[in-house]
Formats: sequence, C-alpha cells, structure tokens
Amino acid sequence: MENLLDYVKSVSQSPFSSLPLTDLDFALFNELGYLSLIDYFQKDMKQEVSITISDWLPIFQRTKPNLHFTFLNTKERIELFEAVLNSKRYQQVTISSYVNDIDTEFERQFAAMVFSIPEENCNQVVFRGTDDSLIGWKEDFKLTYMREIPAHRAAILYLKNILPGLSGRVIVSGHSKGGNLAIYAAAHLPKSLREKIDLLYMFDAPGFRQNFLQTQGYLAIREKIISIKPFESVVGVMLESDCKEQIVASKDKGMAQHLMMNWAVNTGKGQFECITQLSSMSQNLEKTFATWNESLSHYELKNLFDLLFDQLIDHGLTSLDDFSVKNPLEMTKYLDVYKALSPQQKQTFMKAVHLFIQAYRSNALNSRKTSLSSILTKWQQTKSD
Repeated sequence: MENLLDYVKSVSQSPFSSLPLTDLDFALFNELGYLSLIDYFQKDMKQEVSITISDWLPIFQRTKPNLHFTFLNTKERIELFEAVLNSKRYQQVTISSYVNDIDTEFERQFAAMVFSIPEENCNQVVFRGTDDSLIGWKEDFKLTYMREIPAHRAAILYLKNILPGLSGRVIVSGHSKGGNLAIYAAAHLPKSLREKIDLLYMFDAPGFRQNFLQTQGYLAIREKIISIKPFESVVGVMLESDCKEQIVASKDKGMAQHLMMNWAVNTGKGQFECITQLSSMSQNLEKTFATWNESLSHYELKNLFDLLFDQLIDHGLTSLDDFSVKNPLEMTKYLDVYKALSPQQKQTFMKAVHLFIQAYRSNALNSRKTSLSSILTKWQQTKSD
C-alpha cells in the first residue's frame, strides 16, 4: 500500500509545469507543518522572513545527526521531509509567516505557516494540529463545550493578517484540530478576505457544534470545503459536520489511522485511495460522541477535562512524550494522578467513562441489529426470486 512518501519519490523529477498540484501535494505540505524542526531553523527569524526548500537542504544535512524522534518529529515525517528536500519538484517552494505559540496561561496552542508554490502561483496556509503539549490537548477537548477556543481567535487574526498580502490561488488546510481552525477562521472573515480562499481542506478534523453549521459565514464557504478522513476515523467523527467528504483506505487500524502517513495513495493519479464509507467502529463512535455530549452538560464536560489535564500537569506531565514506559518508575506518576483525586472528582471521572462505554455499547448493538436485518432482508429477496 503506497503512502505520501511513495508519492514524493514518484514525482521527484516532475516539475509543476508538467504535473500540476494534486490533493497529495496539499496533504504533504500540511504534514510538513507538524515538524518541530522548523523551530530549529527559524528560531531567530522574524515572521516576514521566508526560506526555500533548496536553502533548507544544507541546514537539514547539518542538523540531521542531532535530530531525535518525538511525537511531532516522527521517523516517517523526517523521511518525508528529507525526500521533499531532495526532490527537484519542490526546490522553489517557500515557507513563510511561521508562528508557533503555546500559552499555558491562556491554555492556547497555535501554530501556522504558509507554503508558496511560485510555479503554480499558489499559496497554502497550513494550521498545525495538536502538538505534543498537554495544553494543546486540553484545548482540543474544549471544543466539546466551548463556542470558541483560544486557538480559534488566533487563527482568525492570522488569516486577517496574512491574506491581504497573498496573490494567486489560496488554499487553507489543517489536520486534526488544525482542520477545525481552518474552517472556523475562514467562516469568521470579512467577505472580501473570505472570497480570496479557493479551497479548504480538513484532514481527519473534528467537526463543530450544530449552531455553527447554520451561520452565514460557514454557509458561504461550505462548498469550498473538502473533508478527508480515514476508514476508521476517531478524531474526524467528533462533533458535527455536513460538508462533502472522502473516506481513505489505511494500512493501520484505529487511532493509528489518524496519522496521514498511514493513508493509502494512488501515486499515478495523485489522489488518495478512497472507499465508500467509514468502518462500523467509526460510525458507532460518531453516534457515541453525540450521545455522550448530550448526556453531559457543558459544566460537567468542563469539570471533567479540567480535572483530567490539570491533575496530569500538576504531576509534572506536560507533554505526550512524558508518557513513556521506558522507565517503569515513571508509570507510578499516572497512578498517583488518579489516587490524588477526591471522592467527588473520582465520581465525576467514572460517570463520564461509564456514560461513554454505555453509549458505545448501545450504538454497537443497534448497528449489529441493523446489519442483521439488512442481511435477512436480502436473503428473503433472494429466496423469493
């Protein structure tokens, strides 16, 4: 099963003049937006400074021996980046307007950048999804009970600052929370800026609360949105969405499918390998998230996620990279988090867990009943024929 790395290698010698931009080009630029090694290269660079892929290659070669694989700097992303750096096709692509902001006080995690492809007169604004910080993950879960999260406001301001200076085609994209930010921010732009955007990509991104889907801003951009999610999507079925979507095959299962490097592609067509519908697990989860959100009030959801993340952070766990089983003694931290909860806090936590499991079991049972009914109906039709 081919992936984005195979695509980059297959088009390495194909200039944009002979092979125009494809969905996979937009996907790979979006994936590169996760690399924290951008931080190493741009520590002292101001936002208005840009750097081309060709200029980046010698920097990468010098720093590569010191790179360590992390939640963001995965082995697969490093390999993808190196393939892009060595590809003739991408040498003139520039990265600019880089912002990376993690604010623990305001519980905001936000990162964005612009990829410009001069041969195509095209710019792609990329909003990074959740990084490895627990602050970022806490902000993600705020989507379940808050109308607007801090990163939403940052994304709106970013587009308002960036779009007036961009010419040619404009694509706005994001994976995971980044996809949610892309849509929300675009919907809150003045009409003159909103009309500069040609397409919006949501790569396995959580949806929105129902009232947002009825706003004039969202309805004005709805037809420009392309939602792409894997067969067993988990993040992409959180909250609600009503735009057109593509379902992609993947070589992995469950949450591992959230990683775009695990999505199947057709290198010849420059497209993802699409299938007809989400897995039964994903469909059940979609219903479960909806039921769970209805069963818990906004106040209960806020208390739950404040409780969970604040306890983890108070115990010295600030990054997903801290969740390591390499040292068995570190595992005691996770047990200490639960032990430190008061009886009332434990009750809040267990209620939420119980409701989620109960909702999933109920939806799974209904799904099996529907499936069995469909099989029996088809069997009866065959028998009558």
